[in-house]
Amino acid sequence: MSGESPGEALPGATPSKQQQQQQQQQQQQQQQQQQQPTPPSDDTTAAAATATAAAATTATAAAATAATTTKAAAATAATAALAATIAVKTATAAATAAATAAATAATAAAAAAAI
Repeated sequence: MSGESPGEALPGATPSKQQQQQQQQQQQQQQQQQQQPTPPSDDTTAAAATATAAAATTATAAAATAATTTKAAAATAATAALAATIAVKTATAAATAAATAAATAATAAAAAAAI
């Protein structure tokens, strides 16, 4: 041979089946390497962890705010119910006082008429 290594094709010669298979294998390996997703970097992982922690903190704060708001609404409703009860009792007392005053006036009028 003239210094050519085995497996090298002569210029202008068609590639052998072995060379075609090697080229196909190389192309397949390159495609597989291109298709493999790159693993996340430490920065990406840290950013995701920070975002998750921030979301958890926000959710906790929202839950605490909702609980406080619910407690405040319940307290307001209880206060309104108490105020309504007091208003009814006050109206009842006023009606009783008016009835007592009317009865007292009627009694006084009857007593004056009897004299």
